[in-house]
Amino acid sequence: MLSSPHANVSGVSWKPPAPSSLLLLLQQPVPSRHCAYPPSLVHNSSSLCPHLRTLFAAERILQIEKHHREQFKRKHASPFVIAASKEGEDADVLEGAGSQEVVKFSQRSHISNDAEISGCLDQETSPKESSADSNLKVSKRLRPPAADDTAASAVMEVQVAIDIALTAAGTAREQAQIAEVILVEHPGLLQKLSKGEKKLLSLKESLLSAVYHLEVANTAIENLHREIEAAKDLTKADELHIPAAEASVHKVQFATYELENSSRDAPEVRMNAAAVRGVSARVASNAQLEALQAANSDHKSDEERAKVIGGGRLGLLLEKESRRQDLLANGLRRETPEWMKRRLMLGQQGLPPRTSLLNSADVEAMLPLELPSPKDVWSIASAKVKDDMYTAQAAEKQALDLQRKVLQQTLERKTAKKWVKDPEAAEGKLASGTGTGREIVFQGFNWESWRRDWWLELAPKAADLSQCGITTVWLPPPTHSVAPQGYMPGDLYNMNSAYGTEDELKQCITEMHNHNILVLGDVVLNHRCAQKQDANGVWNVFGGKLDWGPEAIVKDDPNFQGHGNPSSGDFFHAAPNIDHSQAFVRKDIKEWMKWLRNDFQFDGWRLDFVRGFWGGYIKEYIEATKPAFAIGEYWDSLAYEGGKVCYNQDSHRQRIIDWINAAGGTSSAFDVTTKGILHSALHGEFWRLIDPTGKPPGVMGWWPSRAVTFLENHDTGSTQGHWPFPRDKIMMGYAYILTHPGTPVIFYDHFYDFGLHTQIAELIAVRTRTGVHCRSPVKIFQANFEGYVAKIGEGLVMKIGDLDWNPSKQNNLKGSWKRSVDRDGYKVWERK
Repeated sequence: MLSSPHANVSGVSWKPPAPSSLLLLLQQPVPSRHCAYPPSLVHNSSSLCPHLRTLFAAERILQIEKHHREQFKRKHASPFVIAASKEGEDADVLEGAGSQEVVKFSQRSHISNDAEISGCLDQETSPKESSADSNLKVSKRLRPPAADDTAASAVMEVQVAIDIALTAAGTAREQAQIAEVILVEHPGLLQKLSKGEKKLLSLKESLLSAVYHLEVANTAIENLHREIEAAKDLTKADELHIPAAEASVHKVQFATYELENSSRDAPEVRMNAAAVRGVSARVASNAQLEALQAANSDHKSDEERAKVIGGGRLGLLLEKESRRQDLLANGLRRETPEWMKRRLMLGQQGLPPRTSLLNSADVEAMLPLELPSPKDVWSIASAKVKDDMYTAQAAEKQALDLQRKVLQQTLERKTAKKWVKDPEAAEGKLASGTGTGREIVFQGFNWESWRRDWWLELAPKAADLSQCGITTVWLPPPTHSVAPQGYMPGDLYNMNSAYGTEDELKQCITEMHNHNILVLGDVVLNHRCAQKQDANGVWNVFGGKLDWGPEAIVKDDPNFQGHGNPSSGDFFHAAPNIDHSQAFVRKDIKEWMKWLRNDFQFDGWRLDFVRGFWGGYIKEYIEATKPAFAIGEYWDSLAYEGGKVCYNQDSHRQRIIDWINAAGGTSSAFDVTTKGILHSALHGEFWRLIDPTGKPPGVMGWWPSRAVTFLENHDTGSTQGHWPFPRDKIMMGYAYILTHPGTPVIFYDHFYDFGLHTQIAELIAVRTRTGVHCRSPVKIFQANFEGYVAKIGEGLVMKIGDLDWNPSKQNNLKGSWKRSVDRDGYKVWERK
């Protein structure tokens, strides 16, 4: 006998779902956790067949039924039921009495027959009987026959439902196995089914759309039918009005005929009318003239004259005596037209009367000025100075500024010279600022060159550089340095650096000289790294041959506690700033630079961070070492507005020129102004390449022989990239600086790493052939949004940008020209 899952234990009842609810359970989706089949089949069961879903659902019902039965037994089991369940079939009947009738009967028996139950227990229970027999007997007394029938009926319904579910589950299992085999043999079947369903859905949507359009068309047809009926009604109404319209047409035709007959006589009528008007006008004019003459006679009084004149044409002339006399003397010439009357009346209107009202400004000017009393005004003279740390620092800074100012004035008096409006006119003696005027400089390193044996790697390139037209090579700092790049020098007389040994450096310089190339040494004079600490633990004691102490450091250095004079320039915060006002410092530096000139054969200098000290010291060093060429790095920020470079950069280039003047013109300087302007100009703003006076906008435009133009160096480009030149505009930039005055510099990376060797060498050759030098004059023809055109010297014309221009289109350009360079973005012509 199949045991029923429902039970009644301790007054608690549980009933399984009715058979009618099995269909609803079979239709629900089957979660994978209640199914033993693969998840792929479970999730795609909707695409297989309804039998497979029936199998999944049946298994789920059985598992849930079993799970609930076990939970209910564990939760509501009692010793009474457990004991009864051990007696076999009778215990099964006791467990199956879980219907509502048994529950209600048990409740009534517990409430109303407690005494009877107790009596039954006393009579039928004996010590010899087991507790299970006693419980069975009590349960039989408590359960009426009707409850047994009801429970049996419920058990049968559940049994039938379970049999149906098991049968369907078996059938579904067989079909599912068949479907699984088919799916394994044909993996794309599900995709085909899904595609078919998509096509079916698409066809359904198309059908619905067609039905919708058909309904719209039917509605439009119905509207057309209604409009046709309305048009028919209007046509019928118009047909009724046709006779009346024809009668009106006949009347119009008759009236037209009469009008034509009368128009034949119209000219005669108009002529007669004009003659009558002329006669009447003459009579009226004569009468008015006689009246005016009579009014003007001497025997008439003014009142009588005014009375006669007031109503006539003379009233239009108001008080103008000349017009009146002319009219009386010569009579009426013609009638005054209406437009002239209106103009005369407007012209004779008087001005509005002047008012004596004062405006607010006049009223405020007449009021007395009320000023506060001296007691109410704060005055720094009467203010109390606080005696604290900040006041002491401010006083110390003020004293330092005063000392710096006195020192600057003293130095300027020593090197004062007469101001020359045109700096080029003062040249002649010192050649170190310009060299020969035809230098083309090559920066022979980048920021990462120290990682290789650079002196040995650079020397073999001397032949190629010389063949391409390079005249000067700028080498990196050659001395011992805390930083491998060389810009943090320590022992100045130690020439073994990260770039190579002392002997390798000498070989490199010799190789350059063998190919007629000058060599510039990069000397760092503004700062120097100390090798020892003082008593306070500050690194301000130097080692090596130049064993300076804190007295060689400026006293206002914020980090290194120098004992020298105040600084004459800006600070370099990473190392002690050297005090060049000290005589022993200048003496040692000059001896060291002479040593570089004599022992290593350096031809000139690239001077690092010259903003850190006064330019007059540079003049002293250059005059002592007599270099062939010198370049100062005076790096300053351009003027910006709204994130863009300002058009007017005069203040920026003036600061660079001021430094060159302070150095007595003995050194040139990098034209940072031109570099900054080129960054923006080559992006469709070529109008930036001409200043208001028609000259180039950088230092090149004011002092070209001292301008050293460049696009990038080891700081702005290379791996540092502080201010890189636009990569796609590099050759346009070289086309500008290699054809213009000043001294151009070519960066190592551009020449050997960027693949621009041929293009740059091509421009160098043009510069050499046409004789362009550092002082060549510039005539700018075009500078607008589309491009830039200029003539340099007498033999070169260049263009950058997309401007449609050639020499034949320029009226004031004489001579015959041939195109020597034709590249994307720039072109160059030479005079034939």
